Amino acid sequence: MVQPAGDRTQSRFAKGQRIVDSKGAASPAGLALPDYTAQRRDELLRLYTQLEKRVQQLDKQVETEAQQRPPARRLLTHPGVGPVTAWATEVFLGSSIALPPPSR
Repeated sequence: MVQPAGDRTQSRFAKGQRIVDSKGAASPAGLALPDYTAQRRDELLRLYTQLEKRVQQLDKQVETEAQQRPPARRLLTHPGVGPVTAWATEVFLGSSIALPPPSR
């Protein structure tokens, strides 16, 4: 007999243990795991937190750089273009004046 997915999932967790955070997202920290696996999970969650902080710092730096470059600032006025895209486009392609005219 095939067991419904919900029943299989429920059997993995300790009774009354919450695996969903206040935002409704699954929380890996809430899973009941063997000791070694729980230790690796905790290390990875700490690493994730460190990386997330570093990414936020880099995002702020890129936004600052994009705001200081007029071509990137112009690109930011287009819907869907954020600081990373605007800055990278301006850095890698340079000024649009430097681009050759399209061939016909």
